[in-house]
Amino acid sequence: MTTSFPSAGLGGPGPAAPQLDRRAGLRFAISPETSCHLVAGVGETLWPARVLELSPAGIRLRLRRRFEPGTFVLLELANGARIFSCALVMRVTHATEEGDGAFVLGGAFARKLTYQELMALLA
Repeated sequence: MTTSFPSAGLGGPGPAAPQLDRRAGLRFAISPETSCHLVAGVGETLWPARVLELSPAGIRLRLRRRFEPGTFVLLELANGARIFSCALVMRVTHATEEGDGAFVLGGAFARKLTYQELMALLA
């Protein structure tokens, strides 16, 4: 006797299983209102970057320079509206080139942002 099992999720034909978000912490998508006053500089020359997402443990940025995954870089975050800034070491976890010559970088912080730091940056 032969028993058949559905093949979905096992690599066979059938609908693809949805990808799970495996991040450990909550991320905040940056709205256009916040984006205008939350600025970031990356690397020794502080390349300007637009913050796309921010969490206590990491960040997603868009900038015009590629940094290789695994690289440790200095990240300066500033909220111009509240006159708050902080410097963090970030390990680049991924870099994706976009069609217009920009790159989207994901990074993990060497230390987590405190709740107060996160709120000051997002306010």
